[in-house]
Amino acid sequence: MTGILETIIIFIVAFMSSFVPMSEEGVTVDFVEQVTTETMVIVCEYKNKTNRIISEPHICKLSKKVDGEWQTVADIPVPEGSTRIMPGRRGTLCKFNIEYHTGKLNLEEGEYKFTMVYDVHLHDELISARKDVPFTVG
Repeated sequence: MTGILETIIIFIVAFMSSFVPMSEEGVTVDFVEQVTTETMVIVCEYKNKTNRIISEPHICKLSKKVDGEWQTVADIPVPEGSTRIMPGRRGTLCKFNIEYHTGKLNLEEGEYKFTMVYDVHLHDELISARKDVPFTVG
C-alpha cells in the first residue's frame, strides 16, 4: 500500500513540476566535515534544490589539480538503485574511505574537486546533469 501511495505522489509531483521552469540553484553538495590532511573518510551530502525530481547520482569521482590539469584520484562507488530524490530533499551521497580508494592514509595538500552526475526527470525523458564541487586541502 505504501508503494502505491509513493508512486502516486511521485507522479503528481513530476506532473506538476513539468509546468514550472527548473530552478537555477540546482543541486548542492556539502561535506559533512571540512576535508584536511588528517581526514580519513569524506562524507558528502547533497540537496535537491531544483523544482524537479532527480535521480540519485550514478557517477561520482574525486580529482586533484596537478600542473593545472585535473587528474582522477578515485572513482567513488555509488550503490546501484533508481531512487528518486524529491525537490527539497537531502541525501547522503557517499562515505569515501581515502585509504581504501587511494591506497594512501590521507589526501595530500592541494586543490581537489568532487564530481557527481545525476539525472533530472522531465516529462518522459531524463536529462543528465553534472555538479563539480572544488575544495582545497591545506
